[in-house]
Amino acid sequence: MPVLTQRFNINIPNDVSTVLRHKSEQQGVSISKTILCLITTALEFEEDAYFAELATKREAASSKLIPFNEVNWN
Repeated sequence: MPVLTQRFNINIPNDVSTVLRHKSEQQGVSISKTILCLITTALEFEEDAYFAELATKREAASSKLIPFNEVNWN
């Protein structure tokens, strides 16, 4: 029977495992849920950093900025 979600098998060092177990107990959720939440948050941070860098590059380019009140919305 196929599963709905992808599964990954990884080796986690003992010290990291201890922290994950403690954090999951504090939050009252499973270790898997804690790991999923941490991975999702890390990916969001990476995405934010990528788009911040992209925006900085675009701002640094010699683009002409048009003031809002001069934009023709018709």
